[in-house]
Amino acid sequence: MKPIVGLVGSQMSKNDNNFIDSKFEYVQNVNSDAIRNAGGWPMILPTPNPKDVKEAATAYLEIVDALFLLGGEDSDPNLYGQEPSQLLETIDQKRDYFEIELYKQARAKKMPIFGICRGLQVINVAAGGTLFQDLSLAKNDKMIKHSQLPTTVDTATHSIKVLPETWLANILGETHMVNTVHHQIIDRLGTDLVSVATASDGVIEAINSTDNLVWAVQFHPEWLAGVDPSMQEIFNQFVAKIK
Repeated sequence: MKPIVGLVGSQMSKNDNNFIDSKFEYVQNVNSDAIRNAGGWPMILPTPNPKDVKEAATAYLEIVDALFLLGGEDSDPNLYGQEPSQLLETIDQKRDYFEIELYKQARAKKMPIFGICRGLQVINVAAGGTLFQDLSLAKNDKMIKHSQLPTTVDTATHSIKVLPETWLANILGETHMVNTVHHQIIDRLGTDLVSVATASDGVIEAINSTDNLVWAVQFHPEWLAGVDPSMQEIFNQFVAKIK
């Protein structure tokens, strides 16, 4: 039986007359494909109403074997004790609360968890860490470009340095080129999380939990998996962790 990996989608509204219901929850195919290609079954977990978050998370985690938190909107800064900056972009509070509840329950169940971009940031917030709401707020005069658009996301545009003898070094080596599409970054790391890779400007590009059950990256391996086999190997190794 292949392991089942739970994914939480993003919200989208499409205001035209071709759809009876113009609101959607979606997961980009590259995420599902990466899990399938790694030997798992992806399962999308619809976001519940706020009053049902705990019950829904418990029910879903009885079905899935691992949790995959994807990219998407900014996280609500109130979750880490900050007022919203003028540089804050769109947030989705329902998704924040749901993913944080999923994360906490999954951690209690000692379930493997993987996060990408927003997923890394949500994991850090759920573990008690904080974010810079925008790159500029870090006041780093060595900051490189972390949003490569309009360059396509299946192109690697900057390097990362990976700590030796870590899960990511075992896959990518101690230096590797990655893509980048984000404007928020980790400020203070959450409890039991450690940085295992950084960009040349010091921005945290990958983390893991001290028990190694949680992995997360700031870049987007799902978009590079088709052109860089080592990026698909990240998913392969994540699914292989599931018992």
